[in-house]
Formats: sequence, structure tokens, C-alpha cells
Amino acid sequence: MGCFAVAKYDVSFKLHVVREYLEGKQSYADLANKYSIAGHRQVKKWVDQYLAFGQKAFTKKKNRVYTVQMKLDVLHFMKTTGASLQETANHFQIPDCALISTWKKKLLENGIDALARPKGCPSLTNKPKKVKKKEMTREQALEQENELLRAELAFIKKLRASGENIPSHLLRSKPESSRSFDKHSD
Repeated sequence: MGCFAVAKYDVSFKLHVVREYLEGKQSYADLANKYSIAGHRQVKKWVDQYLAFGQKAFTKKKNRVYTVQMKLDVLHFMKTTGASLQETANHFQIPDCALISTWKKKLLENGIDALARPKGCPSLTNKPKKVKKKEMTREQALEQENELLRAELAFIKKLRASGENIPSHLLRSKPESSRSFDKHSD
């Protein structure tokens, strides 16, 4: 999966477009055409964000790191309440609802382990000069595995409590990872 450029719009432009929409004179599509915005959904997204969070919806935020448990909580909320992607994003103050869609797809296709993987393209700035990758100690590897298993178990319990079907790949046993570590640590 490659990286690609996305059009960036400054805060004042977004606010101008949103206010113009809220005046009621033009539709999402009209504004998208008028200002050469890629699609009317982008305008709708700005309006929804503005209505949910006000002007602070458009201020630059530091990149947030979402834990596996947070991702599972977001997905569980969406499933149990029937909230849309945008409603869920607004509820948890997640700037882009597409992020939630990505988490859902990863969970369904590859299980909970996929939610722990880092997102996006690797940073080219601050790249360390060919330093050997520090190997995890046995204890660190087991702690990481425990954290993932706890999160997975919590998610499965939430699904059961809400009466949802649990995907079969979430029910598979995973005892091999710690045993395989023992074989390679000698």
C-alpha cells in the first residue's frame, strides 16, 4: 500500500465553506463544485465536524495514538448502538471516520493482532542510522502478548454480552506464540 498526496485546506477556508452552507443558500455539491473540492462528501464532513465540535474541529491536532483497547471500544460502541461511522467518530472525537472503517476491516479480515500494527507510511524524518533492531526480552514479549490477549478477551466478552456473533478467527487459540519464543531464545 503506497502513500499518496491529499489536498489540504486551511482552517479559514473550511470555516468559510461551512458558514456558506449553513446560510442555506447552496448544497454540499454546489459548494464542492464552486470551490473545486474533490467531492460533496468532504463538504458534508466539514459541516458535521463543525456542528459537533465548533471551530476547534479544524484546528491542527497532534497525531493521536489509539490503543488496541480504544479501537475495540470504538468498534463495540458502533456495533451495539447502531451509530454511523460519522456519529461514532464524533462521539469519540476521532477526526476522520475513515479511520474507524479501517479498524473494522482490519479486525474482520485479520483479527485483533492487526489492530496493534502501526498505521501509515513510515516517517522519513528522524530516521535512525542503521541501528540494529533491539530485540525484546522474553518478559517484554510476554507482556505485549498479554496486553493483546486481554484486549481480545474484553472485546469477545463485550460481543457476547450484546448477543453478537463472534467471528471464528477471534475464537482460535494462540498458545504457540510464547512457546515458539522459548525455542528461539536459547
